[in-house]
Amino acid sequence: MIRIKVEGLDELISNMGETGTMVKPLVTSALNKSVVAIRERARDNAPVAFGGLKGKIRSNVVDLTGTVWSGEKYGIFVELGTRPHFPPVEKLKPWAALKLGNENLAWAVAKKIAREGTDPQPFMQPAVDESLSDIQKNFRILADQLLKIIAK
Repeated sequence: MIRIKVEGLDELISNMGETGTMVKPLVTSALNKSVVAIRERARDNAPVAFGGLKGKIRSNVVDLTGTVWSGEKYGIFVELGTRPHFPPVEKLKPWAALKLGNENLAWAVAKKIAREGTDPQPFMQPAVDESLSDIQKNFRILADQLLKIIAK
């Protein structure tokens, strides 16, 4: 999960008097554009077998906190990799059939995971890294908007 939080806005709004009410929607808009950029890049970066991971990457903005996350429980394990463990062979059969052409190879894959774990396949952190220029642009535009409001 990736989280971006705007802090200090309450103080800014209270210091701006009547024009302060214009600030929160502008900040929310900049934040929303930023998390959408991250979400779309995370979807582009997500490894695909059946599309479940890619299809369940979500984003939202609530109370000036933007969040991007994977709705699949295994998303974190794809991002970071795993230590050795023995996965359920039945769950690996569709993947082995698709990727290796033979569902019976699921047992061999499970044994390899039991010995070595799984390698990380980062998709969220690279999405943040790739989105930094967009995020900076969104907040530069916001700063310009705020300066115009203050100047009035």
